[in-house]
Amino acid sequence: MAARFPFPTSADSSDDAPVRHAAYLALGSLAGRILGLLREITITRLFGQTGLVSAFTVASQIPIMLHDLIVGGYVSAAFIPVLTSRHEQDSPAAFGRLVSALLFVMGVVLLLTATVMVLGAPWLVRWMAGGFAQHDPALLDLTSGLVRMMGPVLWLTGMAGILNAILYAMRRFAWPAVANALFNLGIVAIAPFLADTMGVHALVLGLWAGIGLQALILASDLGRARISLRRTIWHPGLREILWRYLPIVLGLLVSQIQIFADRRLASGTGVSSIAWMRTGTTLQQLPLGLITISAGLATLPILSRAFDRGDMAEYRSRLLQGLSYVALLMVPVLLFMAVLGEPLIRLLFLRGEFTEGDVGQVLAATRVYLLGAFFAAMDHLLNNAFYARKNTVLPTVVGIGSVVLYFLAALSLMPALNYMGLVWADTLKHTGHMLVMLVLVCRYGFEHWRDLPKALGPLLAKITLAAGLATVVVWGGQTSLAPWLPPSFWSDLITVGVSGTVGLLVYGIGLRVLQVPELALAGDRIRSVLGTVRK
Repeated sequence: MAARFPFPTSADSSDDAPVRHAAYLALGSLAGRILGLLREITITRLFGQTGLVSAFTVASQIPIMLHDLIVGGYVSAAFIPVLTSRHEQDSPAAFGRLVSALLFVMGVVLLLTATVMVLGAPWLVRWMAGGFAQHDPALLDLTSGLVRMMGPVLWLTGMAGILNAILYAMRRFAWPAVANALFNLGIVAIAPFLADTMGVHALVLGLWAGIGLQALILASDLGRARISLRRTIWHPGLREILWRYLPIVLGLLVSQIQIFADRRLASGTGVSSIAWMRTGTTLQQLPLGLITISAGLATLPILSRAFDRGDMAEYRSRLLQGLSYVALLMVPVLLFMAVLGEPLIRLLFLRGEFTEGDVGQVLAATRVYLLGAFFAAMDHLLNNAFYARKNTVLPTVVGIGSVVLYFLAALSLMPALNYMGLVWADTLKHTGHMLVMLVLVCRYGFEHWRDLPKALGPLLAKITLAAGLATVVVWGGQTSLAPWLPPSFWSDLITVGVSGTVGLLVYGIGLRVLQVPELALAGDRIRSVLGTVRK
């Protein structure tokens, strides 16, 4: 008989907590993705898919890369598990000293890094986007100027990441969800009013405003948590965090090299290539951010506590629960977005400086990115399964291997596919990483390596069958409506709305007919959480 690790069904607070936390993060992620989509719509309306957007993308990517190298790996792999353990085991005063030292040390590190970034902007840009010189050399100078304006963005983004980790470890999810959503509001609120006079520089001011608001909200919630901050510049707990981080430094460095190379190669394929890839990535990140990241962040502290207690049955149950939720939602959404990609792109972006010629380029990139999104979604939770065990070595080694796979694929595919070769290489990287991590989780997280496939396999088969049928219905609806609707904003809205709604209904009916128990349990949890949130 297939091994099963069913969803927990008790109503105690510990059982409801991860679902409630995931709901807070999901609602915040939903708001953030809507505002993020409005941000991208604002950018494309003002500047289209031109070299200006490519320049801004490269300039904003540099502080993001540095943030990921300094803070991003800490948050998922070291900060949350270590801070979670310290918060439960130490006294409030001792935990306050650790938080104080953490904020001080990382604040100084981020300040020094931001200074180096500003001073080295011309060299960083030439390394990362030197291909611009083949098409529009002026873009290099523009990108350097934008990077110089990004110093405050790097510092504030890094501090916000640290505050998020502290609050997550304390199981405070509501205000971080609000803060992380409002981050995208800056460009939407500011850029339209300043674009005529400041050009693309208005986007940087929008970033300043958004990240400043995010950091302020997070700091305010930390104040409400009544942590007793001290004038402390060091704490023994920092040594533990550093020790957890060391194994993933190499992996992070390799991944940043990949991003540098990706942008450098893309900049040589045309001034609009990076802009097209950015818009395709935006559509990919809509389901990834809403479904995966919120579920992963809520699950990681729970997995950490279960492993610390030695409760491997709970650990396996929570991991399977997370993977099941993600698969249940991601598969139909990705398939529907791929089928409805063209009217969806026209509906969202076809206005202002965004042209019909851009639609086809973005559509091609989006469909390939969506293929990789499923593997990236499952991979996120599989990585967390090891981070919860405070094991950062195996994910790092696998990450290095996946980057090697990316380079081999990119260099092989670019001569024939141009910038699309980079898109395919990114998808192959996510696919390879997820498959290897799945094997490792089966080997080291379960009593028998076949237990996870046996538990998850039947569910995936039923999801795929129901989603495949629903996708055929979506495609049929789109095809049937096309002759009756002349091209316009409203026809695209009707096509996406009607076909998507019918497809979701068919998917839900298919899951019910196939007797997928996770559907009913997920519905019960969502209703319970919505009731909790209303209270």
